[in-house]
Amino acid sequence: MVTMLFGDRNVAYERALKTHHVHGRYHGYENYVLRAEMLDGIWNKPSYMLFLLMKEMKRHPKDRLEWLFWYDADTVIINPSVPLAFFLPPADFEDVRLLFAQDWNGLNAGVFFIRVGWWAIEVMSAILAYRYLRPEEELIFLEQSALARVLDEDCFRHNALEYPQRWFNAYDSGFLNETTRPYQVRRGDMLVHFAGQGDKAERAIFWAGLAEQHLPEWELDLIHTSLPGEFEDFWATRREKLEHESNLVTEARFHAQELISATLDKLDRFQDTLNATESATVQDRIRLLRSACDEEHPTTDKIASAAESLGEATKIFDPLAADSRKGIVKQAHRAILDAEDAMGSLLGGDAWSTSALADLNEQAETLRELLMTVPHDDVAIEAASQGLQRAVEDVARLVEEGRTQQPYVVAM
Repeated sequence: MVTMLFGDRNVAYERALKTHHVHGRYHGYENYVLRAEMLDGIWNKPSYMLFLLMKEMKRHPKDRLEWLFWYDADTVIINPSVPLAFFLPPADFEDVRLLFAQDWNGLNAGVFFIRVGWWAIEVMSAILAYRYLRPEEELIFLEQSALARVLDEDCFRHNALEYPQRWFNAYDSGFLNETTRPYQVRRGDMLVHFAGQGDKAERAIFWAGLAEQHLPEWELDLIHTSLPGEFEDFWATRREKLEHESNLVTEARFHAQELISATLDKLDRFQDTLNATESATVQDRIRLLRSACDEEHPTTDKIASAAESLGEATKIFDPLAADSRKGIVKQAHRAILDAEDAMGSLLGGDAWSTSALADLNEQAETLRELLMTVPHDDVAIEAASQGLQRAVEDVARLVEEGRTQQPYVVAM
C-alpha cells in the first residue's frame, strides 16, 4: 500500500490515512507513505513508486512484494474486510501487470494496482520522462495524463486492464443509500475517492468518521457483497473475449498467409517483367504483413491494414496476369482443337485407338471445365493444356510410326 502526504498537516487527510493503516493491519499489508517531496508536486507519485519498485527488484525474487497498491490521500477505506488480494487477476492472466479504473475524464490514476517487475519500472520511468521528451504535448492531468498516454503505446497497452470503477475506486455519492450509478460508492465497497470534489477535506472527514464507527451495514464480509459474483462474471467475459479475438487473429493470419503465397507465386512468374522498384515495393509489403502476423500481440486491424497495403501493391500484376491469361486461354483452346483433330483420326480404329480416343476426350473435357470455372485457375489450366498437348503429340507420333498395336500410354 503506497501513498504520499507531506506539507502542512491536514487533519482530514491524516484521518483518511488512518483508515488505510487499519486496512493494512487487518490483512498484514505494509503502508509506505512518502512524507517529503522527491520531485515537484504530483510527480512525486511516479518517482516514489519507481523508488519502491527498484528497491523490491534488488531483493531475491522469493522475498519481493508481488504487487503495489497506490491510493491517493483523498481516499478513505470504508470496508477493511475486503482484501486487496481479492482484486488481483487469476493465475492464468500473468500478462496483466496494471489494474486501473476510468471515469468521465478517462484513466484515473488515484487508485491502481501494479505488478512488481521490470515492466512496472519501465512504465514509471516513461511517466517521469514524458514531460521532458514530449514537451509540446499538454498534460491536462499531469502524471495521470502521462500514464494514460504511456499505456497507449504498443509496448505497454497489452498489459494494462481496466476494472469496473466501483470495485476499488468508487466515487462519493453524497448520500448513504443505494445508488444506480455504477461509479458511486455503496454499502460493502472497500474504498471511496473524492476525485475532482471541491470540498475534499469536508468529505474526507465525513467518510473517515463513518469508517471509524465500523458500522456492520458498511463493513460487510466479502462473501456478503456483490464483488465475488461480479468478479467471476468479469473474468468469464474476459476469457470469452480473448478467445474470440484469438480466433479472429488465427483466421486473419491464415488469409494473410494465403495472400503472401499467392503474391510470391506472382513474383516468381512475373519477376522478369517488373522493374526493381516495383519488385522491392511488393517484397517490402510482404515483410510488413509477415511482421503484423508475427507480433507478440497481433491484432486483426493491423493484419487487415497490412494485407490491404499488400493488396494495393499487387495491382501491378493485374495487367501482366491479364496478358498472361489471354495466352494461357489461347493455348488451352489450341490444345482442345488439336485433341479434337487427333480424336477424329482415331475414330473407327482398333482397341488401342478406342482407348486413346477415350483418354483424349477425358482430358479435353477436363480442360473445358477448367476454362468455364470462374475465377480461372491459370496454373491448373496451363498444366492441363500442356498435358493434353503432349498426349496429342504422343498419339500423332505413334500413329505415324504405325505402332497401333502397342499398349497406349499418354504422357502426363
